[in-house]
Amino acid sequence: MWLTLIFISSSLAASTVPGIPLPNDPLKSLSSSVATVLLEAFQDPFGSVHVAQGFTCKRSLQVHLDLLDNVIARLGGSIVLRLGSAPGEVPRKPWLLNMFLVDSYEAFVEQYGKLSVDKYDFSGRYLVVFSEELDEGVIRKIFKDLWKLQIINVVAMGFLGQEVKLWTYFAFSNRACRMVHLQNVYRIAVDELYPDKTSKAHHTTMMVIAVPKGRPYTPIEKLIRPFGADVWLFIGVVLLVAFLSIRIIEFRTKTTLSEIDETNALFYVVEPNNIIRRLEWMERNPVSRDVVQGTLDHMAHHNQQFRRRGLKPVPICREPLTTFSIAIYYPRKSMLTGQFDHQLLQIQAAGLTNYWIKQYGDYEFFGRSEGSAEPRQMSNEHLMVVYEHRHFVHSHEAVLVNREFNGTESGQRQLDLLNEVLRRVDGKLVVQLVHENRVVLFRPWFFHWFMVDGYGSFRSIFEKMDYRKYEFSGYYLVTIAGEVEQDLNDLIRQILEDLWTLDIFNVNVVVEGAAGETLVYTFFPYSESHCGVVYPMLWQRFSPTDDIDLYPDRLKTFYGCPLIGGTLEAKPYTIFRWQKNAEEVHVSGFEGDLMDLLAAKQNFTLRYKVSPAAWGFARELGQSTGVMKMIQEEEVDFGVGCMAVAQDRSYWLKPGITHYTSKVLFAVPAGRPFTAFEKLFRPFQSEIWFLITLYLTTGILVVGILQCGSRDLRDFVYGRGNTSPVLNMLNIYFGGALPHPPTWNFARTFLLMWVVFCFVIRTLYQGSLFQYLQRTMNHRPLETMQEIYQSGIDYHMMEIGQRYFITLPHVLERTTYITPGKDALGNMVELIGAGDVYGVVLIPLDHAAYHNKIFPKSQFVQIAKEHVAVYPVALYYPKKSRLTKVFDDRIRNIQPTGLIRFWMKRYGDYDFFQKMDSSREPRQLSNLHLAGGYQVFAGWLALFLFFVD
Repeated sequence: MWLTLIFISSSLAASTVPGIPLPNDPLKSLSSSVATVLLEAFQDPFGSVHVAQGFTCKRSLQVHLDLLDNVIARLGGSIVLRLGSAPGEVPRKPWLLNMFLVDSYEAFVEQYGKLSVDKYDFSGRYLVVFSEELDEGVIRKIFKDLWKLQIINVVAMGFLGQEVKLWTYFAFSNRACRMVHLQNVYRIAVDELYPDKTSKAHHTTMMVIAVPKGRPYTPIEKLIRPFGADVWLFIGVVLLVAFLSIRIIEFRTKTTLSEIDETNALFYVVEPNNIIRRLEWMERNPVSRDVVQGTLDHMAHHNQQFRRRGLKPVPICREPLTTFSIAIYYPRKSMLTGQFDHQLLQIQAAGLTNYWIKQYGDYEFFGRSEGSAEPRQMSNEHLMVVYEHRHFVHSHEAVLVNREFNGTESGQRQLDLLNEVLRRVDGKLVVQLVHENRVVLFRPWFFHWFMVDGYGSFRSIFEKMDYRKYEFSGYYLVTIAGEVEQDLNDLIRQILEDLWTLDIFNVNVVVEGAAGETLVYTFFPYSESHCGVVYPMLWQRFSPTDDIDLYPDRLKTFYGCPLIGGTLEAKPYTIFRWQKNAEEVHVSGFEGDLMDLLAAKQNFTLRYKVSPAAWGFARELGQSTGVMKMIQEEEVDFGVGCMAVAQDRSYWLKPGITHYTSKVLFAVPAGRPFTAFEKLFRPFQSEIWFLITLYLTTGILVVGILQCGSRDLRDFVYGRGNTSPVLNMLNIYFGGALPHPPTWNFARTFLLMWVVFCFVIRTLYQGSLFQYLQRTMNHRPLETMQEIYQSGIDYHMMEIGQRYFITLPHVLERTTYITPGKDALGNMVELIGAGDVYGVVLIPLDHAAYHNKIFPKSQFVQIAKEHVAVYPVALYYPKKSRLTKVFDDRIRNIQPTGLIRFWMKRYGDYDFFQKMDSSREPRQLSNLHLAGGYQVFAGWLALFLFFVD
């Protein structure tokens, strides 16, 4: 038998703290503790708590019913309870919030056997309540059973002696991984009911699937790759002649499903691994009318490869067959789903997913020009959203209703108004009434409806408004209903002025006029006559039949009003150019150009306030420093200047959309130049030098062995009359002549093989050596984090960079912090490039690119190939800023145009491999180039004189 219990009221449940002695009625104490846990951790406006009970005797059944009665009375309708479920019933989605009411371990085992992934969400929250006294041994067995299903968000409650106790467990800790034993069981307090137990795995080994690396190129493939444009030109000429000899009729590519169906084409449905192979076959057979089914990304990746090779891309159908959603799959009882999903949402918000997918595909399927695109006809489906739109209707947002009154009759009038409104909306929107114990949501409320009867009742609501609960850029509706004793014009002005102090501007005040009509008052903070001042105005005499916009875009233009930005010089993001009066600064650079474009689009005057303490740190109000302090204390309207999205900043400030993603890495010093003697050995790798030495050594040993043999054997191997075979071997190796060639066939064959080998080796060596002698070469710079650490050189970084190395204290011990100042990072990069500082400096990639564009040859800076972290860049605003949504919408429109990438490339050289000398004439060799040969000659001469002496 199942039952759904729904109560609607706003009574407040009494709270209790575990661990207190039982009163005379222990059942009431347990009921109070259960109600407290449910109110603290089980409130969900769109879900209910599933209650399952098990018992071993009839007395326990009566105890459970009494307990549930007491719990329901204490909840007061704040939570919906669902008692049991029908046999064989499968919910539409698994239960997320669950409470088990049992009297013994045997009763729990009975309910445990009914747990399945179809009915229960194993990553949800579970509360196990024992109505009888228990011990920690039972708790340990229960947790072991639940861990088998990877249920970790669980709290057990029951009597232990004369107290009500609560327990939970941690499957991952410093003492044990994937194990539940007594050391993992802790007694907990009410405010620590369901902590995040998967945020740290404590170095637990996770099982993953390893895939093999790609197949290496075969020797045949390597022989084909070096051919250049001349070979392709020859092939192109042959193809051109062949195509000119026949008549080609080009048909327009079929781009709709109906057009494809009319051609009677064959549909190829292939495995994902064979899609690219089928596309390549279609490219080799352009006359074929057949089509292949695949995902959009397969086609994009294929077209990217073909465009790089100068080939024609494969067109696609303009009408999709279906959507193709991609996700990570887990076992049904996995505990990783929630934690991974949380991280993926943060990655998506940073724009990394779109950035990565565009790196592996070309999504220009319909040509680079949009001139040939056919316009789509408008239909009723396109206009349906406009027809049904209402300002406060949202599929995932509720309307928060606040009521305050001072008059004796105002409360009843507001309730009558609320009842009439709820009847008229008829379920089209969700209404949430405010009460003191409302659970704090993960994000603030966006839609708000205030009902007041005067300024005093409005202030009661206003003084409780906080950015954690109220989205100040949302929609606000203030209804003045009840016994109003104050002048309406003064009351409306005071309400709007108070709301503007919180940067709330999307607000309408609704009052009843003298003739019974509905009057809507509002204000526009910016106009041609004023900037940031509240002037209430009658916006509409509202009628439900009127087609009007009650919430127009009030920040569409700022009418030239000034906005102040906090900044610092961080080239190439922000580059300062001080005006003649030395008081105002013009900011260029990548983000400076972005702000100039925003100012032009939104029509505001841009002014800057420079922070002498660089970025600073975001902390509690009054303790922040640098630009963070200026933003938090609202000295400026926004902050700009190479500001990465970070957790501490986003907690105290309000981040905008990520408009650019860079990398944090180390700028490393250039490698030591090769000496002239070292260049002599550069043409060959060590393996080749080893083989040459081996051949020469083998030849000398063979000659030495033959000297101990007969003369006929020596004449057979290296010829008659050859009295100095070792000298002849070395003479041929270095390109000399042989005065007396052998006459026997074996000796001649052996000589021919040696001559060919020496000729190939000598030719390759001389050709490569000529290039190495002319080229200015350095040893390979430091490329990896491990190489940097092992080199023992110092680290240099701004103090805010230490957050990347919190888990690496040995790195921080060798770190020198850069003093904040004007372009402090840029100055340190210049010192690295000039060789004045031998160390590495932690910088965003773009700082090095900007430096290399300014000093492309004299002070070229190398970077490590491994990056420390991804660096998402955004604007920061005060918590109650009105500009966030306006600027974010503009930036979203700018990003697809490619302007941001264009600006970055204009301010930086991202080719970190130094270009070779492009001179057409070969450089003449000087004594400096030949110094290595002189050193070898001097060494042999000194050795000869030593032995002669």
